[in-house]
Amino acid sequence: MVSFVARKVVLALLLPIDDGGAPISKLIVYQNGTKVLSISSNRSIQVEVGPLRASSVYAFSVGAVSIEELGESNRSEAVLVITETASIPSVPYNFAVAQRTAYSLRFTWDGPDDTGGDDVIYEVSYQDNSSSGSSMTGLNVQELEVDYLTPSTSYLVRARAKNSAGFSGWTDGLSVETDVALRGIVIFQVLHPLVFENETSVAIQLVRVNGSSHTITCNYALNSTGTAISGKDFMLPPEAERTITFLEGEKLHEFVIQIVNNTVYDPVPRTIKLVLTDTTARTDVVLPSSTIITIEDDGDAGKIGFLNAAVNVSESARSLNLPLQRLGGSSSATSVRIVVFNGLPSTTQVETGFRLPSTEIGFVDGQVTGNASVVIKDNDAYDFPYLYFYLTLEMVSGGGQIGTNVVVRVTVQDDGDHSVPGLMATPVMTNTTGGMLVFKWAPPRGFFDFGGYLFEVDSSRPATVDAVVYLVSLRTFYEYSSQGAFDLQVTVEIGGLSPEEEYDFYYIPTNDVSACPGVNEHILLPVKFQTDLPSAPTPIQVIRQSGATGGGIHVEWDVPTDVGSDSVLFYQIYMSPSRLSTPVWTLMYNGTDTTYWQTKLTMVTEYLFKASCRNEVGYAANSSVSPLSTSSVSAPGPPGGLQYQNATGGMIQFSWDSPEDDGGSSITYYVVHGSDSNGEMVPSVEVETAEVFFGGLVANSEYEFKVYAGNVLGLGTDPGVAVFSTTKITAPSLPGEPQVLSSSGGSVTLAVPVPEDTGGVKIEDFACEVFANGVAIPLESIQRLQNAPETAAVSFDSRRLSTTPARRKLVTADVQFLYIKAGGLVPSVTYTFAIQVSNDVGQSDITGGAEGITSVASVPAIPDPPKVAGITGGALKLSWSDPVDTGGVPLTSYLLTLVGLDEEVGRCEGLVHSCTIGNLLSLTEYIVTLLASNAVGSSPPSEPVIYTTTVVSLPQAPQNPQIASTSNTFVTVEWEPCIDFGGAYVESYLMEVTQILNTSVMYQETVSVNQFNATISGLTPKMDYVVTVVRKAL
Repeated sequence: MVSFVARKVVLALLLPIDDGGAPISKLIVYQNGTKVLSISSNRSIQVEVGPLRASSVYAFSVGAVSIEELGESNRSEAVLVITETASIPSVPYNFAVAQRTAYSLRFTWDGPDDTGGDDVIYEVSYQDNSSSGSSMTGLNVQELEVDYLTPSTSYLVRARAKNSAGFSGWTDGLSVETDVALRGIVIFQVLHPLVFENETSVAIQLVRVNGSSHTITCNYALNSTGTAISGKDFMLPPEAERTITFLEGEKLHEFVIQIVNNTVYDPVPRTIKLVLTDTTARTDVVLPSSTIITIEDDGDAGKIGFLNAAVNVSESARSLNLPLQRLGGSSSATSVRIVVFNGLPSTTQVETGFRLPSTEIGFVDGQVTGNASVVIKDNDAYDFPYLYFYLTLEMVSGGGQIGTNVVVRVTVQDDGDHSVPGLMATPVMTNTTGGMLVFKWAPPRGFFDFGGYLFEVDSSRPATVDAVVYLVSLRTFYEYSSQGAFDLQVTVEIGGLSPEEEYDFYYIPTNDVSACPGVNEHILLPVKFQTDLPSAPTPIQVIRQSGATGGGIHVEWDVPTDVGSDSVLFYQIYMSPSRLSTPVWTLMYNGTDTTYWQTKLTMVTEYLFKASCRNEVGYAANSSVSPLSTSSVSAPGPPGGLQYQNATGGMIQFSWDSPEDDGGSSITYYVVHGSDSNGEMVPSVEVETAEVFFGGLVANSEYEFKVYAGNVLGLGTDPGVAVFSTTKITAPSLPGEPQVLSSSGGSVTLAVPVPEDTGGVKIEDFACEVFANGVAIPLESIQRLQNAPETAAVSFDSRRLSTTPARRKLVTADVQFLYIKAGGLVPSVTYTFAIQVSNDVGQSDITGGAEGITSVASVPAIPDPPKVAGITGGALKLSWSDPVDTGGVPLTSYLLTLVGLDEEVGRCEGLVHSCTIGNLLSLTEYIVTLLASNAVGSSPPSEPVIYTTTVVSLPQAPQNPQIASTSNTFVTVEWEPCIDFGGAYVESYLMEVTQILNTSVMYQETVSVNQFNATISGLTPKMDYVVTVVRKAL
């Protein structure tokens, strides 16, 4: 402990000497065994804990963490802190009047900053001018309403705090007067008397003024002088709700008028007129009052603009078709006309290079596209570079407005006129800055054959060559600038240069028949010019939009002609809502790019933009103002800031920020896709908030997550992307509550929702334990079903997450299930079944119980197919296990059947679990089935399995040979036939009798395969022999 001040203890947290080989990342402080602070730090620090209660003992200890997976260190020895006895609290503050009526006052205040280390209560004292007073003590809340006061009377009120040590000082006295004991009147108060029809509703307040005593009853109704139609343009509350009663002291009531948004353009605003009548029985006269709400149309007629911002046309095309489009509404007829736009310089004029349409372009009700035809005039001179002009739109009639793409640039491309330019005089520099040179020269002699200029500016230093090609059409310049008397001088500005730099200026008059210098042109020597000291840049010419959504505008601009220096230009973009009579400019962008997305805007809304730029010398003047507009509702942009929160072996928790561009509509949901490092997709998840617990993952694996935002229009096309990793395998989380799907006399079939967090293992690697009435069912009586029973419906494609509770769970209808058959049960018994799953690391908690009743005793379930334990050319050895469901009673027998070549070739019966069937053919397929029986009956046969015998193998020996009879010279031996003939034909048995003392003495006897005994005579009396019997194959 460092110090103890103001009932707070300052603790010095020191790093451990042994950090375990990894830097310390976190220190955790415990107060009386409970964690109170967690500080991310890799060094020793001091922390403050408190406030602490008086007369108490506190024990503080600290633990350290280096790597989360390794856990926390042992806690330090505890530091004991004993606090002093309670002290008098400080004075409460912010004592104020919250409500005032004729007969009551309500006060609120904030508690003292220092409670003295103890719980506090409050005392409030109040007295009127007659010095009669009263107080209220024992208050444990920070507000009080004092009733039964006298109207129009001043009261002095104050408060103080109290704990076990005593009272604080009083607050400053607050003088407050009760309201007059007048009934008052009720009037309308409309916060927004002008409302657009797409705002859906408007709130109307009824305010009681000039008193608050007694009760007032009033009624509001429609006045017929309003032009809006009830039920069509708006809807009032029901008639029964239009009578309002103000009780004693009440001063405010409110009701809502629903505004109907139609799809018809209404050029004349509609009005709702309401009249308020006081219906109280009173002696004074209260005249009715009224209010008017005006409903403005929301622009159903739409906005008309050019489809393209720039088009090209050959001068020989004679005419140009300009497509128009109407966005944001199509109600009612409206019309526009095309006119010349003079806000930008053109190189040709109307009636010189083109002719405008003589009639307006009309849009009928519902029409969203249109076309305008402009006549292009051909000339017989070579225009180099091409001519261009700008057109715009004007409204003629209807309720439509001019929308986006209001200006179109038309470039008239030359159709190949030919002439040869003459000689040209030396250019003269008329102005220079730090980043621009301005030249002026006379056109070449014989300019009627002239097509243009080709020139370039080269730095005199080879290391900084900057070649720029400019083409200027002389004829276009004359047509654009002259008014009858041709000015033969040409001026060109060349920007993008460096300050205090010398440049060589090469220039050649040219046209399409003189593509390179030296073919008919007079070649001049370069002229040298030098730029000035660094200067401020020139203004940006045009701000435009290259795209728009319902919630954003893609703003772009060009680098100014004169940047003034070599330094990086910084651009400042300002925005103001266009609806304001005087623009209010806000800096929205300050950077070096020439484009950015302006987001968080309102759909179908126009905004004003202007721009400036600066270098190290200073600022350029502001650009002209450009109106840019958002579109109607669009899909949202990508979420950002994907942030890892937590992870286990099978789950990753992460969050993100909502998109900057919501498309003009609120974000209502997100869809999260995940894929592993091999690109294998995992089921997607849909959530309603910007956080997800993404389960069903594999441990120690990296996943790429893509988060798409959705609004009323649907999902956006661009996702937020991040890569996160799971940890090593962890214990699974709790599975969902089991469901009993079906039952028999000895088993139940359960459906168990897979845990949201598998711990990082595959579902098939889970171990499942089933508890029936609290007792674990033996593992041999539990069967995992590979396929879902017909009674279960499962979705594996997508997962939707609910938003409650805080840790969202998979909605049951979309969850994967484990299907389990649990046997070993007794017929006609009610059981409660619970489930616990586990993996190699640990086990989940046990689920809640699902109740199920076994049926009366039933036949056994279908057993699993027998498995082959051994196979030769002539025999199959098969084994099997009891079915999980015995029907609730003991099994009595099994019947195994073997079918080959379409007929039964063998069977085994009895309460056995294996048998061998022989006399089979080699390399032959045999079909095996098994059924189980109990006292109720037999199960259906198992699923047929096919086993194939091997190639011919050695036959087995006969079974159970034994001595049937002997004498002093012969022996008779009997045996049982062998089971396995090896898959080939056997025609005889061979019996051999060999003398033990002399193995060379041997006797043999061959008998038919259908004979199961043989006798050998001529033996030596009292001699020991060994007898063997074998099968002889062909």
